[in-house]
Amino acid sequence: MGYASPMLYPTITHYLTALLAIIIPSSNPASNNVEIACDIAFFINIFLSGVAIFYLSIYLFKNKLVAYISAIIYASYPYHLATLFVITSTSLIKINNKKTLFQH
Repeated sequence: MGYASPMLYPTITHYLTALLAIIIPSSNPASNNVEIACDIAFFINIFLSGVAIFYLSIYLFKNKLVAYISAIIYASYPYHLATLFVITSTSLIKINNKKTLFQH
């Protein structure tokens, strides 16, 4: 099934999501900002990954055009889109149903 500990993803992502969930204003007091915080944190991570690949490509190839192309390809890689779909849909199901994996 998976690990409950942050073994595969860094904990900074979890802290960023929790901070965003606290900071994001809510127009509806009954609403939950965790969904929006997850989406914003994911897009911040994708953006920063693209920036990192851009600078890595400049260091390796010494060509800005190649760096732009590699950053765009990396940021739009289908794995990121699949991760966004699976993680977001799974978290929304858990949040909306208010059930965890071990509750029946």
